[in-house]
Amino acid sequence: MAEGEWYYTENGQPAGPVSFYQLQQRAAAGELLRTDYVWTEGQAEWKAAGEIAGLFSPGGPSARRPPAVPTAPAQGGGDLVMPASPPRDPTVIAILSLILPGLGQVVLGQTVKGIVVFLLFLGAWFSTACLGGVAIAIAAIIDAYQIAAKLRRGQPVGQWEFF
Repeated sequence: MAEGEWYYTENGQPAGPVSFYQLQQRAAAGELLRTDYVWTEGQAEWKAAGEIAGLFSPGGPSARRPPAVPTAPAQGGGDLVMPASPPRDPTVIAILSLILPGLGQVVLGQTVKGIVVFLLFLGAWFSTACLGGVAIAIAAIIDAYQIAAKLRRGQPVGQWEFF
């Protein structure tokens, strides 16, 4: 049930969609209370957030605060990329990188990585009679799709994380 898009109430109004991970972050920060309502596909009706297994830590948001989010994930290094609005469709992001290698990465928030990918593409394109550029473009498309899929699942990624 933790997969998919979640909606929650904020000041009595529906908000979202967000990933379950983002919902947990809101709960841990005290921005989502156990009495607020949440809904995801598969639920017949809105439920109190406190009824959703795994959403709150056992002590709740008023208990001990979780440790600070690390500034670098296990792989990829650099700051974390966690957009407020994750991409809806990784295929669209992959198509952006097909149109212009590195564009998908820029849209996902990996700006410097996207620019470097584009410059590598140009250099390889002109120095290897197109073959190297094609290889870099294919890698950029696959990378954009995989990173978008991770972000869509609510997983943060590093600025330089690949695949």
